[in-house]
Amino acid sequence: GITTIHEMVRLPEEADDLVALHAEGDLGVRVRLFYRIHETPISLDHLVTLGIRRGIGDDWLRILGVKVSVDGWCIFRNAAVHEPYRDEPDNLGIMRIDPHELATLVATANRQGLAIAVHAVGPRAVDAALDAFAGAGPAVAGPHRLEHAHLDLDDARLARIRDLGLVLSAQPGFLPAYRR
Repeated sequence: GITTIHEMVRLPEEADDLVALHAEGDLGVRVRLFYRIHETPISLDHLVTLGIRRGIGDDWLRILGVKVSVDGWCIFRNAAVHEPYRDEPDNLGIMRIDPHELATLVATANRQGLAIAVHAVGPRAVDAALDAFAGAGPAVAGPHRLEHAHLDLDDARLARIRDLGLVLSAQPGFLPAYRR
């Protein structure tokens, strides 16, 4: 059966619900927590000030790190790509965070001892994520994760992922929706 889930929370009260379930003994599954730190009320600076780092908690509820979303999704045609989407010559997708800001967040979170999960679907987003991970140096509390990377994941990008020691967290169940 399912023994552990990784939960990515956007709002502080989402973690509060998990803490309350844990305190009552009703969690029922191990939870590894990631806080979203971009486009949410939770800031990395606040987590750093509180001394939050990977491993706080117990076997049932434990903090692992932070998550940042770089782009959108290919099914919405807003995953960040280098070549325009077919029949949309001006559409290169969206970048939800500037690559320099991403690099700063990744480096700061790494120094703080937090694992980092980066949502990057399209190749332009994947490249920005890989550059940020490379600039942050070796994982202090890794491994770090590259989430999704569904489009144009070529041998060179796979080699970079391997060389950086990243976990590629892909969801094969999504792939049929992306074929078109």
